[in-house]
Amino acid sequence: MSLPNDRWNRMLTEWTPDVKRPVGRPPTRWIDDLTKFANKTSVELFEYCVSDMCSEIPIEIDVDFSETTVNRAIQFCYGKIDGIKNYENDLIKFADKYGIKGLKKACLQSLKDQILNVENVCEIVEIAFEQNYALLKQKCLKFIIQKKAELGSEKLSKLPNEILVSTILSL
Repeated sequence: MSLPNDRWNRMLTEWTPDVKRPVGRPPTRWIDDLTKFANKTSVELFEYCVSDMCSEIPIEIDVDFSETTVNRAIQFCYGKIDGIKNYENDLIKFADKYGIKGLKKACLQSLKDQILNVENVCEIVEIAFEQNYALLKQKCLKFIIQKKAELGSEKLSKLPNEILVSTILSL
């Protein structure tokens, strides 16, 4: 059994079998059963368990993302949330692939909190539509409507049709 913070509780770590021991002998521990079954000492068992792993360290894992994206995702998992800024799009894709809902939510919130400008609104609105994030969609569409002259027809024509239709309908 594990506790909410992913530590094991005493029921497991201090488990003893229901075996009567002679007076004066300490209770049997779970490692005692394991060493008896394997006919090895606990040190030998540990060495056996890591021997296969040691030959392959460092372990290489093929990932479809840049090293920076993976590092920032790992840092997020360890509580460093300031590494998200300016990497939201890649981190959202990473979070979708590996099921890290908290990372995805934090990235979308970061995008929502960003100040929109002519340079970033097209990328952000595309992410908002891909992720179906209504609040961010509304914010971006409102900005596009207000700044359509500054954005210019060239930038607007590169947007997907779904976004253009939504922009026209929200007028």
